[in-house]
Amino acid sequence: MFCGSKTLITIGTAFFIMAFPFTSMAASSTINEVSINIVSAGGDGNLDVVVTTDSDKYHLDKAYDIDEPDGDFKDIDRPTLVARIKTDGNYTFSNRAVKNIKINGTKGTVIGGLMNETDMKIYIIFDALSDNNSNHSLNVIDLNVNGLEWDKTKGLVRWDTVSEADEYQLRLYRGSGLISSFITKDPNYDLSAYITKEGKYSYQVRAVMDSSLKGTWNKSEVFQVTSEDASRISFGKSKNGLEGPGSRWQYKNDKWYFMNESGSMVTGWINWKSKWYYCGNDGAMYTNTTTPDGYKVGSDGAWVE
Repeated sequence: MFCGSKTLITIGTAFFIMAFPFTSMAASSTINEVSINIVSAGGDGNLDVVVTTDSDKYHLDKAYDIDEPDGDFKDIDRPTLVARIKTDGNYTFSNRAVKNIKINGTKGTVIGGLMNETDMKIYIIFDALSDNNSNHSLNVIDLNVNGLEWDKTKGLVRWDTVSEADEYQLRLYRGSGLISSFITKDPNYDLSAYITKEGKYSYQVRAVMDSSLKGTWNKSEVFQVTSEDASRISFGKSKNGLEGPGSRWQYKNDKWYFMNESGSMVTGWINWKSKWYYCGNDGAMYTNTTTPDGYKVGSDGAWVE
């Protein structure tokens, strides 16, 4: 709800309405400009767009498209993107923020805005749809990931399914240090093999539709892990040399898999940290057995020379 004293400001053909209750705002927590990222795909007057933000002071609440006037903005004559931005923590928008909108990526023009201290609504039209052709269409794809959760007894993470997503990218952190990154098609992941010592663990996840359309990285709450927690969670899962910073090994359903730089599963022999490992046709690493070409691998999966 937008409430409080409102002021109408006109700049060219655009309008900006600001509604602020009369409260004091600390300079250090005031937002004076907003930057949003817009990536697009399509052509011939049909535009698919994804909207993201990278700030830790505000976030994208939702984005959608309209092709006719709505209750706030009467001057709609072409497909228009509406982005709803909300502040995080104790941050507030200054009365200049709605006039200082930076768009990165797809070229667009802000034609209006409505805001109060913590909530901003922005109207954007795109150069690619600027000739008022009635056959133009705008499709705003929602790749925002919500509902991030920890299963703190098992080291599992899960989040709400994003219907448009082809896959999800996942990053695990201990403190500010990246432990490893993963790609999964499921809205959940087993991170227990990577929770090997005490610390403050968190993860980030974003939805991916294709190589060009990716959502915002959303952050989980912090999971404070004690040394006892780490021993319990990772018991029987940790494989010396496979986990750690920069690792491309993934542990799932009690098996290890190796991913290349693009996130695709690798099969056959893999040289990792001066040791050789073998992954079968299903991608799973062999352990305590003989490979199809006659070499023995041990309990850790490494070739026994």
